[in-house]
Amino acid sequence: MSSAKSNSQAITKDDLNSAAKIIKEFENPNISEGKMREGQDVYPKKTETITRKQAIAMRGRIQEIDNALEDENISKEDYDALMEERNSIQDKFNRSDIKRTPKEEREREEYARRQWNRAHEVAEEWTEKLNLNDDVQIVDESTCLLVN
Repeated sequence: MSSAKSNSQAITKDDLNSAAKIIKEFENPNISEGKMREGQDVYPKKTETITRKQAIAMRGRIQEIDNALEDENISKEDYDALMEERNSIQDKFNRSDIKRTPKEEREREEYARRQWNRAHEVAEEWTEKLNLNDDVQIVDESTCLLVN
């Protein structure tokens, strides 16, 4: 029984070493130019600003159009006109920045902070559960990973 346990630990340690090597050698792709692939934008260029109310109205109209497109008796002309309108609205929506109020920005930042803290807590919890305390450094915005 003792040898089975040590074999299991050896496999786990080898697996962890292999994973650590992959992580150590990993390089994030550079998307600072805003392109994932040649000629393909990562994010649509934001060309205008809309209010939250306008954004909600646009999404609502798209939903109305989607519902109308499900009608089996829709004519080809009506279908084409609705698809053109839908694509136009979706295009404008994708190119638009939604203007947020200062309160919305604060709430968004607070939510992001809570999510970040929760992720950090979960990482620490699993580090302890897996007994990796001496082998793992949790990297966040206030620390940096040093590789010798």
